[in-house]
Amino acid sequence: MTRRVLVISAHPDDETLGCGGALLRHAAEGCSLHWIIATQPTEESYSAEWRTRRVAEIEAVTAAYPMTSVDELGFPAAGLDSSAMGDLIEKIRVPVHRIKPDIVYVVHAGDVHSDHRVVFDATIAVFKPFRVGWPHAIYSFECASSTNLAAPSIDNTFFAQQFCDVGDFIERKLEILRIYDSEVPAPPHPRSVDAVRALARYRGTSVSLEYAEAFMLIRQVR
Repeated sequence: MTRRVLVISAHPDDETLGCGGALLRHAAEGCSLHWIIATQPTEESYSAEWRTRRVAEIEAVTAAYPMTSVDELGFPAAGLDSSAMGDLIEKIRVPVHRIKPDIVYVVHAGDVHSDHRVVFDATIAVFKPFRVGWPHAIYSFECASSTNLAAPSIDNTFFAQQFCDVGDFIERKLEILRIYDSEVPAPPHPRSVDAVRALARYRGTSVSLEYAEAFMLIRQVR
């Protein structure tokens, strides 16, 4: 039976920064990949040219993994903290109940970006175990320039508990990251290709691998 893997991101690029290598590994193992994007750029804050380019980037990334399904929820980028939580929960719930994922990846609860925190909280509400019988695992991922910039606090800390060997997929992950041309600055920015590679190298050395992605285990049923 094909396993269904769902990644829930606040913005396009979160999925590649945080778990792009794991997604590619899942795809190579025959899993189906699904993607929920919570926000989109608004006309008030972004030019028509920028928004058109973002649509093209999402299409290219969808094909690159490849994703079996993509659901864009349409909430305003950088505005989720002023949106009704109930609306976001319901918008996430609909594709989740269609997909019935076996494995879920989601942005980290302690990220400095408020959109990430809201998406995490809404996701956990959707996956209350007494409401659904799946998934068997939920992981949060670290997102460069968001997870690493959160103020030091026990509530914000990303605890690297699970590691995925992405040595065979790191180059492809970085190729996909480059699709987001406007979101990948030059070094030493933490979202630069060099920095993302360095983080994967660092996580790999933690578990005697060449490259790895790290995750925080939210829930697992064996």
